Amino acid sequence: MGADTEQRASEREWDGHLLLLHGTEPERRARLARWVRRGLEREEKVVYAEDVSAVPRQASLATVLREQGIDVDEAVLEGRLQVLPPREFYPPGAVTELARRAVAEGHRGVRLSGQAASAAYPLDQHDHEKLERSIDRLCESGLATSVLCQYDTTATTGGALRQAATAHVTGIRQRLLRTGTRGRDLVIAGEVDNSNDALLHEVLRAATETTRESVRLDLSRVSFISVAGWRALARGSERYRRRGGWLVLLAVQPGVARIARLIGVDRLTRIRMVPAEGRVVPLRYAK
Repeated sequence: MGADTEQRASEREWDGHLLLLHGTEPERRARLARWVRRGLEREEKVVYAEDVSAVPRQASLATVLREQGIDVDEAVLEGRLQVLPPREFYPPGAVTELARRAVAEGHRGVRLSGQAASAAYPLDQHDHEKLERSIDRLCESGLATSVLCQYDTTATTGGALRQAATAHVTGIRQRLLRTGTRGRDLVIAGEVDNSNDALLHEVLRAATETTRESVRLDLSRVSFISVAGWRALARGSERYRRRGGWLVLLAVQPGVARIARLIGVDRLTRIRMVPAEGRVVPLRYAK
């Protein structure tokens, strides 16, 4: 993959409906600033949900962006950056109206974000699920360029992790693991070890939960899957395979495939492994 193509792919990593699973506060701040910077450079409007009366100043969006060298005052003055209280951001229909208003103002697109703690404040679980579905429609329609949902890894376990993975199965951004799409293929990129095998399990469960078609998993950009990771992949797809579904693992790199064969993944029922044969497929992100 050429340098220009690789750079464009890296930039598009922060477009679409995304789940930022951050393990540390510095990681969250750096990735949030990168997401905001991309929007401002593309002349998009960034709208952020934040309770300024409750968030410490050092943790506020303005502080985070200034630490990363972003001119907050200029962006606010030009109407390209807006911080709203959660009560104006999360009610039914609010994000759609915010997106439409941004486009009507002449911005090339709109980016919407808020931390999970903000989203939980005015919403119960049912309303939160409705919000996630409406965000999907916004991104699919092109009205919103990107929506970034921020979750703390340490607090996102069990049922919370399942819900988060289900809502963002093709837009996960974790320190080691990313997901995307290429045609009808679900693309996994990065590494899977004991720190994120539960996440891979939930991704596979969500991807296979309702479909009757074969599920194609592009692993060309995966450099490592631990024994625990392979077991998570097998368990996450087990119910689907018992229903008669085929899990097709595409472009598996030699080192990755070696561990799978050692523990017998390639011999499991209704799993087919296709070797990489030296090709690397770029991960396509939503535009």
